Amino acid sequence: MNGFGSCRFEKDADVRDLRFAPSPALDFFVQQIDLFVSICSNRLKTVTNGRFFLNKKLQFPPVDGIEKNRFEADPGSVAHFPLAGQFMKSYVSCVKAILLAVVCFGMSGNLTAEDYLGGQLTITPLPPPTTRTSSLAREGTTHGYMEYRFHINNKSDRPHQVAFTLSGNSGGRGEITLSHASTAVVVEAKSEAMATILQPPVSLGYAPLSISIDNGRNIPMSFSAMQHGFQRYRSGGMVGNILVSNKITANQRELLTRGTLEEDTPPESPDAAAGMGMGMMGGMGGIPGFSTTPELHAIWQSEVPTDQWSDQWLSYTRFDCVVVNHDDMLVLKPEAFRAVRRYVEMGGMLVVLDARSAQPSNWPKHWVEMPKLFRGVVSETRTTDSSAGALYVGEQLPDGLTELMPMPTGLTYYRALQGEAFVMSGGNEESCIKHLRAEILSIARRNDTILRFAENGAETFERIAPLGISYSIPVRPLVVLVIFFALLIGPVNMLVLGFFRRRVWLIWTIPLTSVAASCLVLGLVVFSEGVKKVTSVKSVTILDQRRGEAMTSGIVGLYRTFAPPGGITFSNSTEVTPAIGNMDGLSLGLQTYGEQRLTQNWIRPRIPAFYLLRKAASSNVRLVFDWHGEPTVTNGLGVRIAKLNVVSPEGKTYTVELLEAGQKANMVLVSGPNIDIEHPAFQASSSFDNQLNRNSLPTQGRGTYTANIEGDSPFLEPGIDNMKPYTQINTIYGIFSGEGMPE
Repeated sequence: MNGFGSCRFEKDADVRDLRFAPSPALDFFVQQIDLFVSICSNRLKTVTNGRFFLNKKLQFPPVDGIEKNRFEADPGSVAHFPLAGQFMKSYVSCVKAILLAVVCFGMSGNLTAEDYLGGQLTITPLPPPTTRTSSLAREGTTHGYMEYRFHINNKSDRPHQVAFTLSGNSGGRGEITLSHASTAVVVEAKSEAMATILQPPVSLGYAPLSISIDNGRNIPMSFSAMQHGFQRYRSGGMVGNILVSNKITANQRELLTRGTLEEDTPPESPDAAAGMGMGMMGGMGGIPGFSTTPELHAIWQSEVPTDQWSDQWLSYTRFDCVVVNHDDMLVLKPEAFRAVRRYVEMGGMLVVLDARSAQPSNWPKHWVEMPKLFRGVVSETRTTDSSAGALYVGEQLPDGLTELMPMPTGLTYYRALQGEAFVMSGGNEESCIKHLRAEILSIARRNDTILRFAENGAETFERIAPLGISYSIPVRPLVVLVIFFALLIGPVNMLVLGFFRRRVWLIWTIPLTSVAASCLVLGLVVFSEGVKKVTSVKSVTILDQRRGEAMTSGIVGLYRTFAPPGGITFSNSTEVTPAIGNMDGLSLGLQTYGEQRLTQNWIRPRIPAFYLLRKAASSNVRLVFDWHGEPTVTNGLGVRIAKLNVVSPEGKTYTVELLEAGQKANMVLVSGPNIDIEHPAFQASSSFDNQLNRNSLPTQGRGTYTANIEGDSPFLEPGIDNMKPYTQINTIYGIFSGEGMPE
């Protein structure tokens, strides 16, 4: 609606919300309306030198108790009033709601369809999730990918190409930004299509959107990007970002946000209040009538029905947890649930509320239900006892924990490879969600730690995945060249020209000698190491041969004497987080035409560039086992295996040395049967570097193998073709279950 936003009333349980779609222009109207109502009402004593931000839940107080709720809000803070009694009982609340509705509904919708080519082409932006509660949420999300989706309906008799471009700002001092992010799609005649822009964790700001039809002029649309991307100096402390479906009730959202429905509840722990509360509450703690619970959880509610959720797993990676209910699981399309499943198995968290049973009907069979789960105090140290199936969270080891609590009745915990899933099928809702909040913060802390790891400079990553680059400057040759230049352009030049009585030639010999010396310096610096195109890779892949899926985490380093003209290319299923230590103040470019093309400054001449990668995709490569007679294995991975360790479904351990691609070999028995672990205890490490170490992989269970491969990983793109590998440390943890066993 011309950039102002839209609103709607939502009714469920005893809480009523007035919600706004993203639209910063409406801030002014909300502030003025609040001030107007305050002046008109003698009984409302609220000082409004602050303002209500958009996308927040606006809660209005009843008439009774307004006097005791007097406060002064800091500029930029969000006021939360307790609700009581019937909806709109207070005439003040009624006036506010009516005025806000008039402002909002008096304008056209911000995310409504727009017609082009005389109505023959209709483009509708799908609204991204909007935040509800946390005052820090206006700073947006920081890790993972932001997805923008646009539905296109071509009613004409010929195909059209539609290009979308979000134009950001140039990077300032100490920050990196995206100068633009674009995509294009061809829509056939009388058909529909979906265009997607995937934004990595690099800020676009509130970039406006423009479209181009059939390579024509750019046409602005009433749509802008949301705040997303790594922010070096962000206010407050740790925040767990939670994506909830639009079927989650207001009470459940309140429990996820605050942990309780009671008012004036003190913080959950003194450490949380001292370390995070003040930065997040904006100084509102201790004000009479307001909850002092620090806002540690930010709720992002889906603005589209669950049956329209994205089928891109990257679109969920900016959230620390996804919360749905039983009805959502029934309508979630298979493609969308596959994306959610991949997000979870790559280290995310899924929560199903109001489930009919502890295992929903479409629940993945390979997710393992854990028999026990205990919780301690939330901290950075996590210890797992895989044999007992117990997960501890606390600063001490299990024997030293003093605040162990049993798993709440009705809450079931599943281990989903590197991630976690919880199903609530009964029990006390408040008790169950309190446990879930603790785990959400644990995952948020891990994601934040990995993102902070990307702050390191090239020297740190050089130790992890060496490129073999010398960071020293050839000082001695440069000094000799400067001395030679000084002698040549000075005494030697004067003596020679004086001998030939041509000193007037100084006007051109000095500039010519300077140019020649400059070329020599440039050549010395550039070609002292030669023309290099070097890459390094360190990765770990979990290859589930039962389902034909591969989940890879890795670090890729690139170094070139001259920047590649086409930039860097990765697939649309790869999460790319740049190591920003050497990228301050740069503007980067991005194109997503069926794949991610990282253009403009993602890699610069003679400057090492490192990227943290995560990829989840289907894969048909595998090892083929035959357990009839003498056990054999055939290498179908397409790369050479330096060493292979296999645990058979019966618990016997085998090994193979140097297995070429396509080769079939006999496996050598090492021991067994002495392995009784059925499900390996995968745990996503809080350190991205440790996560890539071979010794951090879980103990092998039955029907698994580990393979140290030589050469390129078959699961990661090189980024740039024709690069010379310097370091390649790639490990595969395979799961094959009972393949090849005799019947």
